[in-house]
Amino acid sequence: DARRSGDCVTAAFMIVCDDALGCNGNKAIRDVVLSTQFPWFFHHDVVNLTEQLDDVTLHAFRHTVWMNNQLQSGFAPMFEPLIKKMMELTSGELVALPKVIVNLTMNHGVQNGNMAHCDGMMNLEVDGLKRYTGVYYLNESDGDTLIYADDGTTVIDSVSPKVDRLLVFPSAVLHSRQLPLNHTVRAVVNLNTLVRHAV
Repeated sequence: DARRSGDCVTAAFMIVCDDALGCNGNKAIRDVVLSTQFPWFFHHDVVNLTEQLDDVTLHAFRHTVWMNNQLQSGFAPMFEPLIKKMMELTSGELVALPKVIVNLTMNHGVQNGNMAHCDGMMNLEVDGLKRYTGVYYLNESDGDTLIYADDGTTVIDSVSPKVDRLLVFPSAVLHSRQLPLNHTVRAVVNLNTLVRHAV
């Protein structure tokens, strides 16, 4: 596995960075998020935001930190080192935070996940602006992040959840998540950022 501890591996369109925040940085977020004091909110489908009440594989818990560039949570300062790390990896300056959310998916005894989707149809290249998606894995789990070809069905890569691993890719890339099958929960921070690059 090329993703050795401490490595940041850059593919054609994605970056996989292990030990992104370091042991203490990860622990500072994980110990709060996975505590009994953290406020989780139930959603029938945290990706598609549907109301499919009968499909438990879509059920998950969410905590919204930022949405539509608006602060939504008093826990926001805790995630600032993660946003800073994304800027370091993308070599850009943060312009906007369309979304920062924490997702908790449960083991339902199956590993199928949601449909392939992207976090931004507009791949803004004007004046050096670009949208990036980040997936930060808080706990050791299974339930890979799948990366798709443009057809939305062919899986071309997958990234496994690992404590303190940060996956970054352009927001126009189609992706989905699998459910945990061998672990109880899969906890991730999902980030959508608008970044300016020097032109």
